[in-house]
Amino acid sequence: MAGNDDRIIDEKKLKEKEIDILQERHKQLWDEIMFRRGVEDKTVVWITGIMFLIAGGVLTHPITSLAIKVILAFVVFVIYGICIWFIWKNHSAHNNVARVIVKIETLFGLFKEDLYCKGPLYPDHFKNFGKAKWGTVIRIILMLFATSICIVIIISGTAQPHP
Repeated sequence: MAGNDDRIIDEKKLKEKEIDILQERHKQLWDEIMFRRGVEDKTVVWITGIMFLIAGGVLTHPITSLAIKVILAFVVFVIYGICIWFIWKNHSAHNNVARVIVKIETLFGLFKEDLYCKGPLYPDHFKNFGKAKWGTVIRIILMLFATSICIVIIISGTAQPHP
């Protein structure tokens, strides 16, 4: 009998340790998601700012050389391409982390009826966290694309040299 009690205590300690590990991992993953969102926001702001600085420079100092226009347009599209790559990669990593968070929250029973409160603690649609919702990414991509097109139009010769 005493051996049986020891096994129950050991299993209870193991269970508590597993819960502690999952809670800590949940916090780490959530912090990672917040960090990724912050980096993505800052990147979009910086890149958009750089593109507007280029546009402002072209407006105040019109370019007449075709070679410089082509080079500047190429630079703008390279910057845009790098942003798209970064956003795609960041969004994929964000979704992977989010799916793990949902698994941990499911293990904790946060979606179960009447476990912590009347009804589930979390609504059912929270289970979709980490499944590709392209709305935000598409808006960011469209904003960057519109900015790039705007700058290319400016570079293409819409601004004329001052007399």
